[in-house]
Amino acid sequence: MLDHRPRIVDGRAVRRLVFACLVSFAATTNAEPLGFDDLHLDLGLIDPRISPDGERALVIVRRRNFDANRMENQLFLVDVASGERRALTHDRHAVSNPRWSPDGESIAFLARDEQEKSTIHVMPLRGGEAKKIARPQTSVMAFEWSPDGTTFAFVAPEAPTQREGQEEHNRSFEVGGDWYLADRVSPARHIWRVDADEGEPKRLTTDHTLAYLVGSFAWSDDGQSIVYGAQPDAYSASFLRGSLRRVSLAGDDEALLADPAPYGGASPSPDGKWIAFVKTRGEEMAFHPGGVFAIPTAGGARRDLTAQIDRDIFWAEWAPNGRALWVAAPDSTTISLWYQPIDAPPTKVELGETVFGGGSVARNGRLLFRGSTAASGTELYVLDGVDGLPRQLTDFHAGLSERTLGRVETIEWTNDGFDQDGVLIYPPEFDASKRYPLVLMIHGGPMSSSTTQFNIFGQIAAAHGWLVFQPNYRGSNNRGDAFQSAVINDAGAGPGRDVMAGVEAVIAKGFVDETRLASTGWSYGGYMTVWLTAHYDVWRAAVAGAAVTDWFDWYTLSDMNVWSGYGLDGSPWKNGNDEHYRTQSPISYATNIRAPTLILSTTLDPRVSVTQSFKLYSVLRDHDVPVKFVAYPVPGHFPGDPVHSRDVFQRWFGWLEEQFEGP
Repeated sequence: MLDHRPRIVDGRAVRRLVFACLVSFAATTNAEPLGFDDLHLDLGLIDPRISPDGERALVIVRRRNFDANRMENQLFLVDVASGERRALTHDRHAVSNPRWSPDGESIAFLARDEQEKSTIHVMPLRGGEAKKIARPQTSVMAFEWSPDGTTFAFVAPEAPTQREGQEEHNRSFEVGGDWYLADRVSPARHIWRVDADEGEPKRLTTDHTLAYLVGSFAWSDDGQSIVYGAQPDAYSASFLRGSLRRVSLAGDDEALLADPAPYGGASPSPDGKWIAFVKTRGEEMAFHPGGVFAIPTAGGARRDLTAQIDRDIFWAEWAPNGRALWVAAPDSTTISLWYQPIDAPPTKVELGETVFGGGSVARNGRLLFRGSTAASGTELYVLDGVDGLPRQLTDFHAGLSERTLGRVETIEWTNDGFDQDGVLIYPPEFDASKRYPLVLMIHGGPMSSSTTQFNIFGQIAAAHGWLVFQPNYRGSNNRGDAFQSAVINDAGAGPGRDVMAGVEAVIAKGFVDETRLASTGWSYGGYMTVWLTAHYDVWRAAVAGAAVTDWFDWYTLSDMNVWSGYGLDGSPWKNGNDEHYRTQSPISYATNIRAPTLILSTTLDPRVSVTQSFKLYSVLRDHDVPVKFVAYPVPGHFPGDPVHSRDVFQRWFGWLEEQFEGP
């Protein structure tokens, strides 16, 4: 956690000019462009953790193993001064959650045991084998070391109740507010404690379930209690009724705050005076930016510590002295970092071309974080002070420098009174005298945003000879409350106008082949694709992945179900509100679609039921629109394994090639 006062950074205009030059620079044209065979070059850097003294770093590196069809994790130790790194694990492909001991002499992590349960392991850095600590009946989901290093707190589900006799075969359950493919009520999750020298785990939390862990739990500075987020029952929709709670090591469990909204990132301050948490500022959860709030540990009213940062904050860390926090949020086409004192205005930190991706802070004030640029994958960076640019620490993605990348540019326009933006990726061998197909890759959410960070699938698409446009439409979380909340009860029409205004801004540059326009996207990006193809007859092709086509299905079948009512004036079954759901559902206009459409979905999607894709396919088929529907029999909102995720984009881009080459 950083322990220094902010200062205004000099020379920002110069640095932004350098940044613009770097972002617009394409890699050497002697190299080959990216293709699907290069996916192994794109690595995930997960959960970076800096040592208490700020001299070493831990990070999980995730790779695709296509032969075994799984994602494989490896834990690395990195020296902050030199950048030298060494692997700490070799045969634990599911290793996760690295944590430093408070004295910096040992590390703990989660790994599977001989029964394939995720269990806490401790490894001394001076050498020796990792020792298994907690042996709960079920897998450990998350854990944290106590401040004095003597105890672990961890989250694990309850073991399932074993029915006896004839009831052993009875699998009935009460559906409640669950999603459409639920086959049981999720078990309650509880916080347990166990001595670091092993011992028998002891459950701390009471019957208040953690069936949906809203945010991280955290120890108090004195190590006598833990703050956590809970929900009143195990049903998926109940995450909307969260509470902030505190449990002592003696097992005394109390509610600190109980609002009709979840809490995330609960964290006591190092000086023990405050408890900070992230919460949506408006009544409609997530349709307004999230802010960092704090309540006094001794009791009292909450304070919005980041009221002057009108952005959707997703990451926050206390400074060691407890008098300030570091916070990050999407900001135009980047992710920015601010230093926010408790009793003073925030200062935005200059990050140059680097898009911030979350990290951790050492006791000496050094910040370690993940960062990405337009021309390089995610790496570790360190920041020693707010008046200097970050220093890149690792080069895990050095192999990407051997490929030719397309130039990346921020595009800006105005529509309906909003300043808006998006990201444009050029083909690697771009020639302004030629005309190129324009492919929209629309982000989901809608509370998300497209940034200039490296995007391997966007670059592979650009390598096909296409302009790739990623617009940020109203509802996106990169331009403040007015822009983010403007999507409330205007799910399609307003965002549709925004996207089309962005398309016109790109066309105005003079190098777009207007006969070859394609709209594509996943989730809400799929929703926007269906909306756009139903309302604007300009598309040569479309790809709709996990598309929300019918808000009635979303409200009744999704794992988030009733949350959609926050953006559509409430329940569709009350106050004549069904009309809002009908008029804002793309399926209501799908008979207008003429663009050849590829539909993609997983069959076990908890978020957007596959029923919505079946409806779209039926409409297009019955109206003789060229359509193909490909399904993946895997769980998740998007295929999580390497083979199926690659297949998604191979089919995605193959469909566009086929349609662009046709008459």
